[in-house]
Amino acid sequence: MAKNKILAENIKKYRKEKHITQKQLASLIGKTESSVQKYEAGKVDIPNNVLECIAQNLDCTLMQLYGMDSEYFMTRLRETNTDPLLVYLDSLGYKIILEGNGKIFIMVNGQKKPLMKYQHDLLKKQIESYSRFITESIFDSTLSG
Repeated sequence: MAKNKILAENIKKYRKEKHITQKQLASLIGKTESSVQKYEAGKVDIPNNVLECIAQNLDCTLMQLYGMDSEYFMTRLRETNTDPLLVYLDSLGYKIILEGNGKIFIMVNGQKKPLMKYQHDLLKKQIESYSRFITESIFDSTLSG
């Protein structure tokens, strides 16, 4: 299923779980009801800043909106055998640019922004910690199940 279709279905699902209308969600995120209808129909690409606002107002994560759970993330991480932070950002739909000089850039609202080493290292530690936690949780639940 296309990424937009999954996203559209999940926005609708989480909105209905919160028992709010498209008009109410539109008001919460500062958009029109028509925009929310297009988001839920998968007819338009939704900017990341709007997705973050939707997730916040629907009490879910971006990963949940994209239909990605921790198992999906861990599978992608194992398959790519690369930096977990870059896999995570890519899974959220951010375009990552690795230049030959070793610099990392991220596209934010159409602009190429450098990912500073300090930011990268801090985020990488957080992602690695999350990955270990999820792996241990899955392992623990398998043992106790």
